[in-house]
Amino acid sequence: MPTGYTESIEKGQVTEFSEFALQCARAAFAGIIAMLDMPADAPMTEENLTIDTSYHEKGLTESRQHFEEVSSWTDEQANEEARLYNQRNLKNYIKAVRSSREASSRYGYMLLQVEAWDPPTEDHMGLKNFMREQLERSMVFDCFEPQCRKKYLTILANLANIKI
Repeated sequence: MPTGYTESIEKGQVTEFSEFALQCARAAFAGIIAMLDMPADAPMTEENLTIDTSYHEKGLTESRQHFEEVSSWTDEQANEEARLYNQRNLKNYIKAVRSSREASSRYGYMLLQVEAWDPPTEDHMGLKNFMREQLERSMVFDCFEPQCRKKYLTILANLANIKI
């Protein structure tokens, strides 16, 4: 999971060291810790600080409706839904692997630039360390190969008619 400082790198929106350094400097040294998870240009309003919890009620209602629908399926319908579910999971697995590899490449590229940067003053060492920490933390969460057993993957691929 990217941090607020590395999300734009993970998405490929920030590719230049100078952009990343400015983001980190603004966030780390501007004293706006209260807005850590908000976009950089978000205003400090009561609306932005209010947490909406209506999704709990909505989720419960949707779950009850889905249960009623699933309870009425025939065996054939259930088998078809299971096949479609497995096909979606396989596609999502393949997408997750690709995404992880792309994020790893982008983070690695930026980390190399951070390491190569020679801070102009001793005061800038904290910024360099902060940037390194943000990238390394994001790499732990975003740059891993999702696990899937080869046998299971082959079965899913055959069911979904996808070559692996």
